Amino acid sequence: MLDQSYLYTINGVFRADSIIYFENIAASLEQVGKEIGIALHLPEEHSKGETRLAQSRDWRSIYDQEGRDIVRIACAGEIRHFGYDFDAAVLPGGGDEPAIAS
Repeated sequence: MLDQSYLYTINGVFRADSIIYFENIAASLEQVGKEIGIALHLPEEHSKGETRLAQSRDWRSIYDQEGRDIVRIACAGEIRHFGYDFDAAVLPGGGDEPAIAS
């Protein structure tokens, strides 16, 4: 379905040297920059952050159990490889919001 593992695996084996998490892109890019010896810095801004109501910031509330199950099935490889979890306190890669699915 949504499997994009061909982008980061060879014969089903994870082959990426580093992961840049979109949810925490500035810190992820900075870490990759350190690994390769280049200073990579982005301003940390959240898309549409000011347009959302404070009570709607927890995106997990839009998923019922059926929706979570659909995401778990459709994105199983990415969830496994990248450590996403609906109930996690932090994002993979050190972000400060919950991750996507378990």
